Amino acid sequence: MGTLHVLHKYDSSIGYKFRPNLNIAYHPDKTGIAFHHIKTGPDGFRCCHSIDSFNASTKKRILVIGCSFTAGHGVSNEHRFTDLVEQDSNMILFNAAMPGTGNDQQLLIMKSLLEAGLKPDAILMTAYIGCSNRNQQHERSTYDVLTEGTVSRPKPYFELQQGQLRLYNVPVPHWKSTESPQNTKGFLSRVIARITPRIFTTTYASPNPLGRRLTASIFTKMHRLSKTAGAEFILAPVPSAKDLNPLSHFFSHRFYSKLASQLGCRFFDLHHALAAAQTAGMHSLYIQNDGHFSKRGHQVVAQSLRRLLEQ
Repeated sequence: MGTLHVLHKYDSSIGYKFRPNLNIAYHPDKTGIAFHHIKTGPDGFRCCHSIDSFNASTKKRILVIGCSFTAGHGVSNEHRFTDLVEQDSNMILFNAAMPGTGNDQQLLIMKSLLEAGLKPDAILMTAYIGCSNRNQQHERSTYDVLTEGTVSRPKPYFELQQGQLRLYNVPVPHWKSTESPQNTKGFLSRVIARITPRIFTTTYASPNPLGRRLTASIFTKMHRLSKTAGAEFILAPVPSAKDLNPLSHFFSHRFYSKLASQLGCRFFDLHHALAAAQTAGMHSLYIQNDGHFSKRGHQVVAQSLRRLLEQ
């Protein structure tokens, strides 16, 4: 059984979720990721709060939506920025991030939790800025470090029709293995993808505006759901190490600042805190040979977000 099947299970509306109530030690080989613990809650997220315990809290309740950066890929639960923000604060954070997802799947996760009765005071969107590139994909191929093969995971997706979002590929088809460990071409393509410089993500700089329109429509729907739930909607997109490049930051910042202005919501640019920490020569903010936040990276993000959320 591969890593993906150990941690995740099929979900017909989103594609997959974490297996509930996991408490496992995890140390994948052939990566820069250190030994760490993964704990999940009863609702299929890497969050120890249940919907009921979250709702019962008298603290400020914050639902956090995102991908693997927010889920804490590569670090134990207690080292993630969501858990660090919670410590010694008057806030409780429900981490509903799902690795490998696009903004489309993140919208569906938010919608499902609100329909299940989750009652947040605020909804914090901390998706990796590259998640927007996944919004036009119908499936994603993921390398499994245990089997050294590739698993193709179909996903739900939206199309814009006459200015309205229309959902497709639901129920989501089941996963399928698409590559054997001996598939040299597939291995080389992964290596090339890792070493090729990426100045900016496709969506924000492409001459074709379709990806930006689709992404903006997805976030607009999130904002509407938040308002209906009586929760503040906050945009705080997460940059990778490559996205700290000034040109990449220009395109993503332009998109999100304009979108936040149109929606009338708060926009927090994490680029400034991460770039400043990197300039100051702090220990690596990202896991070497992996790209997700290190413990130090989570600490920098937590310090910045705590000040934002306390306002």
